[in-house]
Amino acid sequence: NGMNNDESLTPLGHYLAALPVNPRLGKIIIFGALFSCLYPAVIIAAFLGHKDPFIFVVDDNEGSNQARQDFENNSVSDHLTLFNAFKSWEKAKQYQNNNDFCWNNFLSNNSLNMVHKIANQFCDLLHEIGFTDTRYMKADHYNINSGNDKLIKAILCAGLYPNVVHVDHRLNSKRPPKLSTRSDRAVFFHPSSVLCRRNFFCSKWLIYHKKMKLERQIKIFDATMITPFSLLFFGGDIQVNESENTISIDSWIHFEADTGIAKLIKQLRLQLDNCLKEKIRQPSLRLIASNDQSDPKAKLFGEIINLITREDLSQQAERLRKAQSLRLSDVANSSNDCP
Repeated sequence: NGMNNDESLTPLGHYLAALPVNPRLGKIIIFGALFSCLYPAVIIAAFLGHKDPFIFVVDDNEGSNQARQDFENNSVSDHLTLFNAFKSWEKAKQYQNNNDFCWNNFLSNNSLNMVHKIANQFCDLLHEIGFTDTRYMKADHYNINSGNDKLIKAILCAGLYPNVVHVDHRLNSKRPPKLSTRSDRAVFFHPSSVLCRRNFFCSKWLIYHKKMKLERQIKIFDATMITPFSLLFFGGDIQVNESENTISIDSWIHFEADTGIAKLIKQLRLQLDNCLKEKIRQPSLRLIASNDQSDPKAKLFGEIINLITREDLSQQAERLRKAQSLRLSDVANSSNDCP
């Protein structure tokens, strides 16, 4: 969160306040840099801050929707679909074939150029506030995990929470599931969403950006399927009911799980806050996920990534035991030894 209960800024809030962008987009690009998947984070954030690049053609509505579906790549995500389309456009642009590419795929070349420009501006802002040491969105050390779709989805959860959809599958699997939010008993996918025709989701939780009431129905225009651990780590306040062995988020998202998991996640959240505090005190500190297992901070990021990219809470018993063997105090104490 950006603010404490007393309305003072958290370490994350310190950086969000320095970024002249919507806080939700700010969270996505900050966590994208932290967890070393900067390129997809800034591109998706740019899409969320601009407009849909797909062109709606009245005479060929099915064709435009199918073009979008072709970029989905089983990601179960409208947001990753946009990122996939952008990467394909960039590749076509290298061969000076971007205009034909856009025409064949119902895309706006001007919109994609603007998204690229906005993403570059995001990288400039991160560099200007001292959060990154480069303005280049594809820098290797800020993109070690850019191929980890589950992690990218978790980072989207960090930015878009509490925009959460609950999925309730019907007994008849041929019918689409029931969808609801905290404030809406029933919501429906807009036809432009790549999830519109999907009847089954591996997770019961989705995160979304745009919701609007159209023709007496509340429509979700874009959504991404997320894991329970994405919600636990990047969602709201965690409540634990040890007698019933349940974990709740903001008193409305409920999981049956080992309550020790909640305690571990609270510890990991605290350690991440401590790292951000150190980054504030020492702006030159390089604070990103890396493969350097000799660095306690890299171990912390690695443990967080392992946790939040798991889909099933029941799989976490062994992970929990291993994670607890990591001396989190060592991570906090090591901050004074950073170069």
